[in-house]
Formats: sequence, C-alpha cells, structure tokens
Amino acid sequence: MWRLAKVLNWFSQQQNKAIAPEIAEVTQVTMQVNIARALSELQPDIHHEFMQIQEELAEYR
Repeated sequence: MWRLAKVLNWFSQQQNKAIAPEIAEVTQVTMQVNIARALSELQPDIHHEFMQIQEELAEYR
C-alpha cells in the first residue's frame, strides 16, 4: 500500500484526479512507516552508510 502514495500523487498531479485528503494522508503515513521499518532491518554497516549518503544529499536540497 505504501507505493500507492506515489500513484495517487501522480493521479492528482498528472491526471487532475481528486484524491480524498484522508486517503492521501494514510498512504503517506504508511509509506513513511514502511521506509522506517525497512531501514531498521538493514545491517548496521549498511544502515550507517545509507544515513551518511542521506546527510550528503540533504546538503543539496
């Protein structure tokens, strides 16, 4: 379901389809929870490397 957030965003932006705010919010929260859970399952060294990359990318935003 967490990929649904991207699909709904595409429908909203590209197809001009109305998405109920409650549905959009649930899919966004679900996506964030699933990302956090997936990160917690990474091996510690890979998790550390990923977090370093995230910090470097944040400097460009």
